[in-house]
Amino acid sequence: VYLVDASRIGDVQVDPIDNFSGEIKIDVTAITTESVNPLTGKETARSETETIVIDVSPVADAGSFTVNRINIFEDNARTQDTVDPVTDHDPLQLSEVISMKPSADMDGSEELFVRISNFSIDGVTLVWLDGANPSQIVEVTDGNGNVLYYEIPESQLTNVEVLPPLHSNDDFTFNVEGIVKDNASLSTGSAQDVLSLGNKTVIVDVKGVADIPIVELNDKSGIWQEFDDGNVRGVQTFVDENDQVDISFSILSGEFKDNPNDHSETVTVLLSNIPDGVEIFDNDGNSVDLTFVGYDGNNQPIYEANITQANINSGIVIKPEASSTENIHITATTIVTENDGHTRTSTGEIRVIVGPVIDARNNYTVVSEGDEDTRFNIDWKPTTSQSPDADEFFSEVTISGFPPSCTVFVDGVAQTLVAGTLTLTPQANESEQDFSARVTQSGYVQVELEQDSSTDFDLSTTLTVKEIDHEYVDAANPGQGIAEAVITGSVHVQVNPVVEPEDTSGAIGDQTRLLVTESNGTAIDVVKSDAQGAIDFTINTSAGGQVG
Repeated sequence: VYLVDASRIGDVQVDPIDNFSGEIKIDVTAITTESVNPLTGKETARSETETIVIDVSPVADAGSFTVNRINIFEDNARTQDTVDPVTDHDPLQLSEVISMKPSADMDGSEELFVRISNFSIDGVTLVWLDGANPSQIVEVTDGNGNVLYYEIPESQLTNVEVLPPLHSNDDFTFNVEGIVKDNASLSTGSAQDVLSLGNKTVIVDVKGVADIPIVELNDKSGIWQEFDDGNVRGVQTFVDENDQVDISFSILSGEFKDNPNDHSETVTVLLSNIPDGVEIFDNDGNSVDLTFVGYDGNNQPIYEANITQANINSGIVIKPEASSTENIHITATTIVTENDGHTRTSTGEIRVIVGPVIDARNNYTVVSEGDEDTRFNIDWKPTTSQSPDADEFFSEVTISGFPPSCTVFVDGVAQTLVAGTLTLTPQANESEQDFSARVTQSGYVQVELEQDSSTDFDLSTTLTVKEIDHEYVDAANPGQGIAEAVITGSVHVQVNPVVEPEDTSGAIGDQTRLLVTESNGTAIDVVKSDAQGAIDFTINTSAGGQVG
């Protein structure tokens, strides 16, 4: 309580404490004093107390702030080995590059802010990290909606991430303006004083992170499909045995899908582990899309394949080994290189699933040959050129058209035929492959014609041909299964006539040599003319004769 003589009231001043702003309220009471003969108890009198309000306007005091340069990885990845920056993430927080110190005003009326503006490249964003609370990033725009700056409380800098453009390794900068706001509640309402601490520039150096490559299927017909079996990922297709397939897919930078205009990465694809007999060649004749670069550890060739352009088929062809049903597993090593030097190598697989197809030719024709009055072989099976696949086998053989009165032998045993037809099938507990090996042995089927017959004839064959896929294990794990086809053919059997050796022993009629039979049936070896000197020969056998 202060007592001030009325004569000096004009000399009274109010001096707020340092850094104070707001209302100062002073209660004032006028006191009069009767100094001459006062009535007892009435020596003084007090007026009603009045309140004087003094508004102390806020004045923001200068604090200080600093910024620093920082190095980060592309997409704010935690390391350059990061596969997915979304999950393996190290956010660039504003608190890492901005430090602010308040003024001496410690009464709590002042607040510190930063204003972020002028990103040097497009696409940089500010991300609020505290998902449990509302964002404290305030976007300030002009009358046309253009962003002037983003204002953020200094206390929330740890909750704001600076996120570079997706897949960009371009360095960038941005401006930081330090702001101090002093707030006060006055009798007329709230008041605020704003003080700028000036502008500073943050420099962000971004180191590229080579992305995991992606596969683009250029052929939309579904010839190729992507796969990921948990251990290996890649692309695969199905072809028939003795067919071939174009590499109608591209291996691209992982940036292409999200940012096709980002060309900071280059991709190289090496094909290795190419099985023996498998051919890989450039078939379009327009450019060299397949370059030999060396040998792998198995002394197999390694090729660099130009399959790294989007929506372009390279013309490179994969051709399995002839008559092979073994699936093809080619290793594709992809090297992705950022333009600032970082590389990433990943390995995938190109699989070609080969299904069995019967190669044996339908309507084939073969020839067997033997001599009259001998047992000779019937070579009924197709030739190597007509059935080139050694993996194919016969599960049933039917040969028809054997002449009457002939004898057919199977493995040296004479057979009884029905309507001139021989049918061969596996024995009990005999595999079809063993059966095929048995019946295709030379001389397994033989024929002997009736005595003195040298007439050619033709046989018809009906063969059931099968081939088991290379990956076949059993019915539960069949790979591409078992191919089967029924083919037909013809066997022309040529019988060579044989002249029997002369036998002059015994009676003339029993001898084997050139004899003449007289009209009375007597065999003679001397021909005599009649009285007129004429000799008359008559041919009267069923075989006919020749005039001469």
